Amino acid sequence: MKKILVTISAICAVLFIASCNSDKFTIKAKIAHLADQKVILHRPGTYGLEPVDTVESVDGEFIFTGKLDRNDYRIITFEDASGEIDLYIDNSDIKVTGDYVHLDSVKVKGSPAMDYYEEFAEVQREHNSYVNGKVEELQQAQIDGDTAKVDAIYAEYLEKQKEFVRDNFEIAKKRPAD
Repeated sequence: MKKILVTISAICAVLFIASCNSDKFTIKAKIAHLADQKVILHRPGTYGLEPVDTVESVDGEFIFTGKLDRNDYRIITFEDASGEIDLYIDNSDIKVTGDYVHLDSVKVKGSPAMDYYEEFAEVQREHNSYVNGKVEELQQAQIDGDTAKVDAIYAEYLEKQKEFVRDNFEIAKKRPAD
């Protein structure tokens, strides 16, 4: 009987520890070519970025830990180097990998909130690419004095803008709490 109580107590202790850890986040990063330096985790504030935590990178590796009341946007910056890593995080184990030389291609895994954020980011990238192409077309039509083409480009842009907003609302419906 004593062995059963000890076993049940041990199982309860493990479950308690596991449940306590599930409401915290861990950001483990390995960034190639990153010099040893302070790395700062920020959140957007009223007057710009507000530091939340600071750690030291060693051989491009660093770890942030904490707890969030809700999913939130964070930004990692570096004390002695330019560039940043944008994150939309939740209380999960998050892995950040990449190369400091190409921060725009950094990969973030393990955060359902970040995966959700990436859906929005992809829609935004596609829309920005479309808009950039149309701006060039519009400028050329204006230079040529082709008002019919200017009107057609503008009408097409308005339709694409409606699609862009609709796509964002569809993604937002998936996780209304975010």
